[in-house]
Parts: sequence; C-alpha cells; structure tokens
Amino acid sequence: MPVTTSQEYCGYVAPSGTAVHRIRLEVAAVRALIDEIERSVSEAGPRIDSSLEVQLLEQLSTLARAIGRRSASDAGPEGTSSAGFGGGCESERGRVVRLHGPHEQRSQPVPPHSDIHTSIWYSAFTSENSHLKGKGYTQMSSTESSARSTRTKFDAVLLTIRSRRSFFEVTQAIEKAWPRFHIPKLMEYVTHGDRAGVEAYVDSVARPLSIFWDFEQGSTMRLAGIPIESKFYLIGNAVIARGLFQYTGAAGLSAPVRVCVSQRDGEETRIDMDLPSAFFGAFPEVRPSSVPALLDAKIIEVLEQAAA
Repeated sequence: MPVTTSQEYCGYVAPSGTAVHRIRLEVAAVRALIDEIERSVSEAGPRIDSSLEVQLLEQLSTLARAIGRRSASDAGPEGTSSAGFGGGCESERGRVVRLHGPHEQRSQPVPPHSDIHTSIWYSAFTSENSHLKGKGYTQMSSTESSARSTRTKFDAVLLTIRSRRSFFEVTQAIEKAWPRFHIPKLMEYVTHGDRAGVEAYVDSVARPLSIFWDFEQGSTMRLAGIPIESKFYLIGNAVIARGLFQYTGAAGLSAPVRVCVSQRDGEETRIDMDLPSAFFGAFPEVRPSSVPALLDAKIIEVLEQAAA
C-alpha cells in the first residue's frame, strides 16, 4: 500500500511520498549494506576466503537488482513506492532477522546503521523471509552463485587503414564527420521512459553514427618516453544497436564500436578497428542480425574518407 503520511522505518522518520524521502531510503540502504560488509571483512581478518567473497558480492548484486526491480515495477500512485514500505525490521548486530508489520512491536532496539529500507531489501538474503518469494525478491544458492568460465574461439578481423595525413588531421576529420553524442541528454529521455524522445534525439544527432566517447592516450605515453599519438573512439547509434542487443546483452562488448587512431613519430598514421561483422561472429545468436554488416559499411566509409 503506498505511503501517504510520515512513518518510522526502523527508527527513521521522514515525510512519505516525496522524492527526497525515497532517495534517502535508497542512500541509507546502501550505507547500511556497506557497514555490514565492512564488519564482515574486519571479522575475517587479513585474509578473506573465497566463500565469504562470494557471499559479499552476492549481497551487493542482490541489493542492486532488488532496488532496480522496485523502481521499475513497484511504483504506486503518483510515483510513490509500495514495496515493503508498510513494514519495518528487526536487527541483530546489523543482520536482519525478520520483517515485521507496521503495527508490530520491535522486541529490541535497532542500531542506527540498520535503519530504513535497507533491512527490507537485505532481508531478501535471509531464509526467514521466504514469504517474499514471487514478489521480485530472489535468494541465490551456492550453486547459482558458482562462476562458470568458457572460452570461445572465433575468426577476428583487424581492419587497418594507413594514411599519409597527420594524426591530428585524421582525428579532426573523424570528429567532423561524426557528431558527439551527449549521454546526459539521452539519459533524460531514458529516465522519463520517453522512447519517442530517445529515437528523435538519436535521429537528430547521428549521421547515422556518432561519437559516444573518446580518450586521448598519447600525451600520457609521451611522459614515459614513448613517442606516439593515440586516441580511441566509441562509435555507434543507440537505436541501430537494438538490432544487436535483442539477441544478446553481450553485444555491449563491441557496441558501440571501438576505433583507434595512432601515429608513431616519423611513421604514417594508422586507423585500427575490429571488424564488427567478424567480431560479432563470436556470438552465434547474433547471426540473424544485419547490424554488424551495416556497421562495417558505415564506419569504413567514414574512416577511409578521413584517411584520404
């Protein structure tokens, strides 16, 4: 049931139904979990065994997923959140033992670090709260948390374009051909769930691609006596990329596409890129997509023009 009045959550009182209220709940949740993890690390001494490491990482991962699910699916009327807001918590040395209802009396005082919403989210880690199953909370078993590694061989293709133009001439040509994509602007539309706004903004900026990010490394290398210029770009289109991510989230490994421009003193400028159509061949599920071939054509066209 959505909160509409000021209520106490494990010793914390705040006006309900406000943005500040909800933000303070989430901030305190993270703070309390960090306190718990630091306590576990201190008790473990100078060495942390693998099982404790896995346990701590699970706690962070589970909290992040829980908060994400609540923000996305548990919003009540007028943006208020209903997930667990009607209850409180009972804590022992910072560890949540169980949840209690809004009218139930706490049998023990709750330490300050265990206040607020944290106990509600953190309770998803304890077996006592099995009644939360099916409500967006998950509890990972030791089997589920076991890491599994695989190695996949695939035929990569390195595209290299050499140019007699200087490093600075080539990078300027690239930056003129591809406008910069303003990530904060994109996130404004994303935050408001405005899909049409995202598509309109991408369409207004991309030609059809744009620069998401770039990083110049040559100046740092020169400090170490390495006579080079080097700069890489992340190139892509947030709408076109749907044709990759619809098949696998791992498409983010090369979407946006990374392009590197470099020049060693006295040598030609070179442009290097893992060919998208070959790189995405590592993911069999992406084979039906026409996007890798499209990226090949659009990116190579601009790079060759910049090098000419």
